[in-house]
Amino acid sequence: MPDVRILIVEDEFLIAADLARTLRNEGYGIAGPVASVSEALMLIDEGAVNAAVLDIHLNNEHSYPVADQLAHHRIPFLFLTCYAEADLPERFRDRPLISKLADVQAVVVVLQTFLA
Repeated sequence: MPDVRILIVEDEFLIAADLARTLRNEGYGIAGPVASVSEALMLIDEGAVNAAVLDIHLNNEHSYPVADQLAHHRIPFLFLTCYAEADLPERFRDRPLISKLADVQAVVVVLQTFLA
């Protein structure tokens, strides 16, 4: 699965590093991790992203433009965040949302479902 690249958009270094390590151990390639909307959009535009894990709050911005771009390209994504589903804009309420307090394996399960 190294040809399958997962974009990680996360501004907390330890969470990003742990997630990247876990996904690499599962055999995925990693795009990023990146901590800004502009960096994420550049990686999506390069075209080598198969799925994505997005934190919503990135320093002083939200990742919603990234989510919009992923949706436009029909690239599956999930939110890994402290936000609740009710906090999401209506257009994203059908997307998987995993709490940052959850075991990181929950992210792996959703990604496996996306990529099956």
